[in-house]
Amino acid sequence: MTIQVLSPVTLDDVDLIVDVLLDQAHHLSGADASAQLARVAATAAKLSAYRVSLVSTIESSQVWRESDPNATAASFLRHEHVVDQREAKADLRAAHSFTRFPELERACRDGVLSREKMDLIVSIGLRTREREAVFGEFVALFVDIAQRLTLSQLRRSMDMWADQVDPVTLAGDDHDAHQRRELHLHHLGDGIKLDAFFGKEQGLRVMAALNGALDQQYRSTEHTADTVAASTSAQRADACINAIINPVLESGLLPSSGGAAATV
Repeated sequence: MTIQVLSPVTLDDVDLIVDVLLDQAHHLSGADASAQLARVAATAAKLSAYRVSLVSTIESSQVWRESDPNATAASFLRHEHVVDQREAKADLRAAHSFTRFPELERACRDGVLSREKMDLIVSIGLRTREREAVFGEFVALFVDIAQRLTLSQLRRSMDMWADQVDPVTLAGDDHDAHQRRELHLHHLGDGIKLDAFFGKEQGLRVMAALNGALDQQYRSTEHTADTVAASTSAQRADACINAIINPVLESGLLPSSGGAAATV
């Protein structure tokens, strides 16, 4: 359906509409809020497509040359729009992908493919020449399945596809990721912060353990206002301590440290 607009539409109009929707959100029923949530996802995908279109225009216009002839599109995005190199490259890659694969652009403009899923499809699908050579044959399929899968499920599906068309690189990716494994503990003024990276196999084991701990905690905890209000990250921290760390320490299975049993 084509809508005739009598005057130019600006982002100020979008801001006004969003402000009104925010004011109305608290008055919705649960069912209405759920229905609106589905619409929000589609609208967000369309706005992301608009962002990519703007990035494409910035790159093609070479506007950065007005102030720095030696700059690049990526450096312009970093400095003018306060994004890091990774985000700038992702924006430019998305813009190039829209030009090369109209199915991706159409799906985002129609609101059926989120930017996160589109970035995932492109980053895995175009990572090597072997994948890129056949990627165009599978774009429509990727767009279709992405609408029915979560981001993690889509990643697994894309990895399975990559394993079929480019198994050597995928094996190398897994090996490289494992070699980068690390776990740091930082003593802060009021606590301890963990910072970690695991390869896929170890990472999936960590996720499985935490998911099981979360489920156990949910089933055994009385759901008070405080527990319901706790963020997912706070709930995950509690589950890790209560269902994983404490049982291991209490079991006596850990070896001694300095002649003494591992304890707090």
